[in-house]
Amino acid sequence: MASSFENDNGPTKSVAKDKISPTQPSITANKEGRTKKLVDGSHGLRFESKLLALFCIRALAAGYKFELSKEKEEEGGKLEDLIFRYEVADDTPAGNHWRYRFLQAKHKINETDKINADHLIDNNLKGDFNLLKYFHSYYKIRARGEDIQDCIICTNIGFGNSASLEKGGVDLVSINDQPEDILEFGAQTKTARYKLKLNEEWHRKLKEKWSPIRMLAEELKDCATKNKTTDIRVGMLNSYHVALVDELVIDCTTKTFHQDFLSDAVNLSEGARELRQTISALDEKDEWKDWKFKLSKNFGQSVNQLK
Repeated sequence: MASSFENDNGPTKSVAKDKISPTQPSITANKEGRTKKLVDGSHGLRFESKLLALFCIRALAAGYKFELSKEKEEEGGKLEDLIFRYEVADDTPAGNHWRYRFLQAKHKINETDKINADHLIDNNLKGDFNLLKYFHSYYKIRARGEDIQDCIICTNIGFGNSASLEKGGVDLVSINDQPEDILEFGAQTKTARYKLKLNEEWHRKLKEKWSPIRMLAEELKDCATKNKTTDIRVGMLNSYHVALVDELVIDCTTKTFHQDFLSDAVNLSEGARELRQTISALDEKDEWKDWKFKLSKNFGQSVNQLK
């Protein structure tokens, strides 16, 4: 079974691997102190390897010009088990650009397990099928301006009762009839592909918690309160560090918030005002006006300025 978040709505869901964690011996409580049987985590690695091979073989057969990578969290966040990018023609001077497919693999030993609404809306961000963390990664990827075909959660288990999913605000929309030249296995293999359709309450929650403005505010708070140097290579700062300077949010000379941002001056952009409100709401102690930043080299400079 597979499901996915397409480029307009967020991550897609597909059938894939389990989170791999190192196994450690544990001692039973009996007097003999016998060691429990170690859990074999290699099934997830095998599943991931098969998916990598599948993408490679199918892409070569289809004539793609492509690149395939894995476990690059700086690019895919929590959608990084497999990152497939391929060239597509366009009307730019270059004549082409990269289009991306991000895949997270979740393999289960017991294939009778089912995914239910609680798994999707679990507040525990470590959950294998937690939608919040995948949308978080999706929004970060989208903020970079990439051409995203889809974000896929690929797993070997299916969904539970559809009524309980709908009650949780999630509707399963079959996309088995849509063209697919890689994750297609033929009639002899039982698979399913779904797009997850979320209700308005879900969209409201996601916008509040994972909007670009919210994530940018959290990154700035993290840098200021933990004395971290801003890293413009990744995250929201990669996309917004120039705008933060141009729109009078950060003063590169004082390495603090710009005076116009602090005073909520009339010349602030709408985005800067929203960021100001979000930062103020995040800082319960109301100390944000005193934040100082360790700005990295080239912070606030565009590519053209660096040439």
